[in-house]
Amino acid sequence: MINRDTSYRLARLGSLLVWLALLLAGCVLPYPDDYRATLTVQVTEINPTPTGFEFSHSAGSPAALSTPEAEQTSLPAELEGDSPYYAVIHVATGNFLNVRQGAGTDQDIIQTLDANARDIKLTGRRDEINGDRWVEINLPEGGTGWVAADFLTPQVPAGAFCGSARIRTLVRDFQRALTEKDGETLAALVNPQRDLTLWRREMSSSLTLTAQETNTIFTSTREWIWGTNPENDEPRTGSFSRLVLPELEPVFLGQHAQACNSLEFATSTGPTSLPVTWPEELSNLNYLAFYLPAGQSESQSWLAWTMGVEVLNGQPYLTYLIQYAGEN
Repeated sequence: MINRDTSYRLARLGSLLVWLALLLAGCVLPYPDDYRATLTVQVTEINPTPTGFEFSHSAGSPAALSTPEAEQTSLPAELEGDSPYYAVIHVATGNFLNVRQGAGTDQDIIQTLDANARDIKLTGRRDEINGDRWVEINLPEGGTGWVAADFLTPQVPAGAFCGSARIRTLVRDFQRALTEKDGETLAALVNPQRDLTLWRREMSSSLTLTAQETNTIFTSTREWIWGTNPENDEPRTGSFSRLVLPELEPVFLGQHAQACNSLEFATSTGPTSLPVTWPEELSNLNYLAFYLPAGQSESQSWLAWTMGVEVLNGQPYLTYLIQYAGEN
């Protein structure tokens, strides 16, 4: 079981340690500036309203996740076979993904890929070195090279993602898991390659849960650290059901607004402690946004969650749950 951050004060240190680890592993190159979590966002408007959202009274309503008829395309049945394109993930702007002559960090670096690189084609060759997965890619100017597979994600067009019935099913299954406190259903939704990361954005606090952990998360008495107490700046500790679930339920099970690959609500809700944007290191990962206006929960602050979804072999998996909160 992993707890990546224990307090806001450790967040920047944690980011630095991650960057140093990647540097030592040969996965990224050093950059003159310090490693900062600057943010960007890719926006795809789906059925826009004046606030970029449509409200849904019933849990699981797919209305805000539909696209015009001309853009209705299904996800490829087998992304690795039918869709040859991949994109870089988990690399922040200013860093680069190394392309090596062969599989392994002991191989020479022959090129680098930008943090937001897309349209990467795999040759089909794979290898595993010391437990790390490597894949061979075709280089844009010709030739081939090898990259660490953890830094690539299947590239799914925004239109196909936002219009897919499979994505709507994922949302409904997640809502059902919360309603019924069904860990088995939740575990089946978790990304088998990356687990599930819950990230409280304004506190820079995160939890990472494996599918095995989510299977019993509703009944587990294990105490997690989830943010800090505003009164004394001390870590908030408690079970998932006591600390995290009460912040998920009002948004996903209440009268919320939904959007796909958009966080437009930030423009009409006033200031917050952090920019309400999708993390730049996840810019190539599609996401759904769920927004609860101020005054509709026990807190007077507005509250939102985003679901980062990775599609593996045509099946969407829940990879990130990122919370945003602020004052009107």
